[in-house]
Amino acid sequence: MTTPQAVQADRVVPFKMAHLVYRCARRAETVAWYMAVFQAKLVYEDNVLTFITYDDEHHRLAFFNMPGIPDKQTEAAGVHHVAYS
Repeated sequence: MTTPQAVQADRVVPFKMAHLVYRCARRAETVAWYMAVFQAKLVYEDNVLTFITYDDEHHRLAFFNMPGIPDKQTEAAGVHHVAYS
């Protein structure tokens, strides 16, 4: 049986970023900011999810609408930042 190359490798290296997903207390404001920064277009939106993209991928960023979640405390673990070039 042949094993896929990705499984045989010592590490998996993505070809490109697929997508990021954010939980948002202020989804509309957050989506508007990302759309402006990336010159992205809206792909899908309902009461829970929004998908946007800036290229031929279905979506690069997704946003969960969670208006009741508290702001992240500075002492909490989590993503520090994401950088694009």
